[in-house]
Amino acid sequence: MNHWLKIKIPIDSEVDLKSEMAAPQHVTDYYIQHGDKQLCFWLTDDSNLFGVSKVLRSFCCKRADIHSIVLEYVKPAKGQGWVSLEVYGFNNRSIGSLGSARYSIKSLEWLSEVQIELANEFGFTVCCLELGYDT
Repeated sequence: MNHWLKIKIPIDSEVDLKSEMAAPQHVTDYYIQHGDKQLCFWLTDDSNLFGVSKVLRSFCCKRADIHSIVLEYVKPAKGQGWVSLEVYGFNNRSIGSLGSARYSIKSLEWLSEVQIELANEFGFTVCCLELGYDT
C-alpha cells in the first residue's frame, strides 16, 4: 500500500460502511495481515483507488472520482439522528459513506477528527454540513 492510515474506533462509536464497490483482493489480504481489526484508510500504490476497510467490510472508489469528504449530521429530536462522513463525487452524489446510525457528540467529534486526518494524509477537500433535527 502506498498510503495506509489506521484509526482506532472508540468503543462507544458505531461504524457502518456503505458502498457499491468492495476493495480489491490484494487490499483485503493486506488488511488481514496488517489491519489489526482497526478502521484502515488506504490508497493503492498506483494512487488510483481509495478506500476504507473494517474487518471484512470495505468501501472503495477511484481516487480521481472524489470531490470532497463531507461530515454530515442530523441531531436527534423525535428520531435518533445520525452522523456520517460522506464521500462525494464531482456530480455532488454520494459515492459511499462511513458513519453511525445514531447521533452522539462522541461520534460527531470522532468523525470530525477522522475527517481532518483524511484531509492531511490524502489531500481531500473537506467540509461540515449540519442538516437540522431528526423529526
